[in-house]
Amino acid sequence: MSTHSTVVSRSQQLKAATHSTHDSLDKRVMAADIFASRDSFTRFLRVQYRFHRDIDALYSHHGLLALIPDLAERRRLARIAL
Repeated sequence: MSTHSTVVSRSQQLKAATHSTHDSLDKRVMAADIFASRDSFTRFLRVQYRFHRDIDALYSHHGLLALIPDLAERRRLARIAL
């Protein structure tokens, strides 16, 4: 099995295992009506920034990089912290 198919398999397993949690979170975000006002969207962006700031170190974790070779390319903090 190639590395790519292993990564895809892991991502599919993770997606299946966390579907309920992600669905619940998505519904909660949409219920907050984040696009209703500038203040609502600003709050949403602050939450996103704090989340990505807190997990940013994971994108350079050697153990995770060994499992997910393109992990560093998935880092999003810089896109939010403009």
